[in-house]
Amino acid sequence: MCKCYRQFNLRRAGTFSTCSDAALDDLIRETVAGNDRIGPESVRAQLRAQQMNVQRSRVRSSMLRVNPAAAAARAMSQTLQRRAYRVAGPNSLWHIDGNHKLIRWRIVIHGAIDGYSRLAVFLRASDNNRSSTVTESFPSAVAKYGVPSRVRTDHGGENNSVCLMMNLFRGSNRGIVDIDNEMHMAALHYVYLPRINRDLCGFIEQWNNHGLRTERHATPLQLFVRGCLERQGQTTTAMLAVFGGEGGAAEEGGAAEEGEETLDWTFIRGVVSLLALP
Repeated sequence: MCKCYRQFNLRRAGTFSTCSDAALDDLIRETVAGNDRIGPESVRAQLRAQQMNVQRSRVRSSMLRVNPAAAAARAMSQTLQRRAYRVAGPNSLWHIDGNHKLIRWRIVIHGAIDGYSRLAVFLRASDNNRSSTVTESFPSAVAKYGVPSRVRTDHGGENNSVCLMMNLFRGSNRGIVDIDNEMHMAALHYVYLPRINRDLCGFIEQWNNHGLRTERHATPLQLFVRGCLERQGQTTTAMLAVFGGEGGAAEEGGAAEEGEETLDWTFIRGVVSLLALP
């Protein structure tokens, strides 16, 4: 990247925000919102999602000023043992799973991620764990990013133990919500589901715009777009779904990958229309 800047006599300094340190401190304090575990790269990603590009050094200095104790705790925390993970290209493999940490309040979060770029293609909170709920989100992701070549999920066995992320009502046996009362649960879902989905949308923007250490700090969105452009001329199922229209290999005259079936779009439209029925 630096070589390209020098080749065309460009400067990166003009691309960064010129806001004052005091304004940056206020913005980061609002972004962190009491979450002491969020790091500088996640904060930079959230700022980048708001069209605000700030140098890494300025973000780190600001976070030290805003909350030095949290910065020291993150520095002393145990580092993760990372493993190598490889996928052929964008849309070659999506991973789909559910999160049940709010199951006590009948709230389940479903999500999917592209294995190559780590692009979060959808995240949604719902009041059930039915397969139809996941299917409602999947077509939207397909319409936005194309049809994946393969999808990997578990066998449906969820973790039975309930891990509480947050005690909304300050301690056990002190709650003001009766989880056996349908009116209480309806009111809880009415208040919190829109807020959770709003935060999940913000998380998608942050995640898709944060730099990956193993990819020279390229973002998942950059990796996805670059990977698609590099494979634009290929006749694989994943790339034909992105560039060749909804007909895929069968409509464009290309051959499908070995062992894969061509897409029946008439059947998919029928399934989607059934899901839209009241």
